[in-house]
Amino acid sequence: MTHATSQAIYRKNYTPPSYLIDSVALFFDLREEATIVRSRLAVRRGATNEPENNRPPLMLDGQRLELISVALNEKTLSPDAYVVTQDNLELPGALLSDAFSLDIVTRIKPHENLALEAL
Repeated sequence: MTHATSQAIYRKNYTPPSYLIDSVALFFDLREEATIVRSRLAVRRGATNEPENNRPPLMLDGQRLELISVALNEKTLSPDAYVVTQDNLELPGALLSDAFSLDIVTRIKPHENLALEAL
């Protein structure tokens, strides 16, 4: 086993987040073959210096998830409206307002969880 060297994180290098998540509601549908997770996030723009017409994207981390749907302010987005990678979901800043709701539905397959991570 190798040990990674820790890097110091300094307060002077901190930048406030572009978006703040005020609340999260999670709903789980537990089944033997898969778990469906529905999340509802209340998101607002953070106190940043970015101009309103040049909002940064919202990046959400997630690994070993199958994305089923994304809805912004209760409107389902088409898959070409966002970017999904193996580890992230990215919503372009041009889609986002100062405050919005984000509903995400994902599927997790517990029997494929070889990393021994929980929900």
